[in-house]
Parts: sequence; structure tokens; C-alpha cells
Amino acid sequence: MTDVLDRAERLEQNFGVEVIVFSWPANGGGLHGVLSYKSDKRDALASVGALNRVLEKLEALVSDFHAQYLIDLEARAEARLQTTPPRGTATLRRKSRSTARSL
Repeated sequence: MTDVLDRAERLEQNFGVEVIVFSWPANGGGLHGVLSYKSDKRDALASVGALNRVLEKLEALVSDFHAQYLIDLEARAEARLQTTPPRGTATLRRKSRSTARSL
């Protein structure tokens, strides 16, 4: 298991991503060979429900983070619009003043 965690850490560092490790029980090959493989396959298939639950929880977590990000982004945009005049406003004022002078 430490090998898997070390590899996950390297992936995170090398690629700047978040890695989630999921493991299930395994007997390995060794002396038992094919029999152990079949047992490991059964264990992995039995773990499908647990993996689905992990992925569902992860999806909910990402959805919550995304929703909060959109709320924060909208609040920042509204605050910025309140403090900064819309682009082109100064240009329109100058043009309207010069037009009024020429009349």
C-alpha cells in the first residue's frame, strides 16, 4: 500500500493534480497462482459497490465546490461592476460633450 501512496504523491507533485487512491483486498499471486487471482477478482468485484459510493460522494463534493465557486465569482463580478464604470462610458461622455459644443 505504501508503494501506491508514494506513486499517488509523485503524480500529484509531477502533474499538479489531486489523486484519490482506492484499494481492495488482494491475496496476490505467489504460490497459489491462479487460485489467488480468482479470489482477488471476486474481492475486486465485491468492492464495486464501495467504489461507486466513493465516486458518488466525490461527485457531490465537486458539485458543492463548483456551486460555491460560482456564487463567489458572481459576487466578485458584482463588486467589480459597482466600483468600476462600464467600459466605453468615458468615451461616450466625451463624444456627447464635443457634439453639444459643435451645435
